[in-house]
Amino acid sequence: MLFYADGDNIKYQDLNNVYDTGLPLFNDPLADSESNPFDESKIDRVLLLIDEKATLENKGFPVLLIAETCYEFSQSNNVPIISYKTTIGSFDTLTNKWSIIRDNINELIQQFARYKDSLFFVTSTDNGNGEIACAMHKIDIDGSNYKQMENSPSIFTIEYIHNNKIYY
Repeated sequence: MLFYADGDNIKYQDLNNVYDTGLPLFNDPLADSESNPFDESKIDRVLLLIDEKATLENKGFPVLLIAETCYEFSQSNNVPIISYKTTIGSFDTLTNKWSIIRDNINELIQQFARYKDSLFFVTSTDNGNGEIACAMHKIDIDGSNYKQMENSPSIFTIEYIHNNKIYY
């Protein structure tokens, strides 16, 4: 199986039976937009990871870690303002169950990675002067033990996580 973000849609392809276009990840035609966690009218950006540990425990059916971001536009004194609402969750492809790990993140997630039982993610915000500032966050897969790194460098990416060390 191949899982991918196609703009604001999350799709998949069975590589043994490839279609011209991908199939929607949440494939319930009777679901309304409120019960569909991947309603394309709400999502503007998607990041995907395979939770390998959970997938092995799930009879090989993939469990996806997903960060989905919605943009909200408003104006203040004729100045356009963009704000973000990001949700991180997991999706079990065997049961079609969506579980939220953390929601109402008011920043844009640029990147995320899993190491052991934790997710590390990098957010970015505009400090108001046109400069971008990044921050690193950590949260356990079950949604507990959230922490934000103190004194993050202004701009960075996670390059690698190995032996309890993060290289960024």
